[in-house]
Amino acid sequence: MQTVANLLATQKDNSIPSTEVVALAFNAFMSTLDWSGSKEQYGQVKSFGPVLAPFCKKPMEQVTLLQAIQVYCYDEQKAMKAFPSLVRVRPRRPAVITLPAPC
Repeated sequence: MQTVANLLATQKDNSIPSTEVVALAFNAFMSTLDWSGSKEQYGQVKSFGPVLAPFCKKPMEQVTLLQAIQVYCYDEQKAMKAFPSLVRVRPRRPAVITLPAPC
């Protein structure tokens, strides 16, 4: 995908952390949608998942994307109904959490 290649090149050239790329890309994609009430936006949102996937490999990146979704839906009240759908569209990776050994 050309979009992913462009995002990766920009990230590398400017030393931008993946967490910032995730939030910026999500907000840029969502700004292209008009939440006038039709259901075709969900189909468009589904196409954003594969583009964001290379930037959501670590748990912190996933949390950043969830936060961007939450803030977007809070700011854009018409998108609030789509919040569960937006969360399901996000790229999913198993989050590995290691706890320290008890002393």
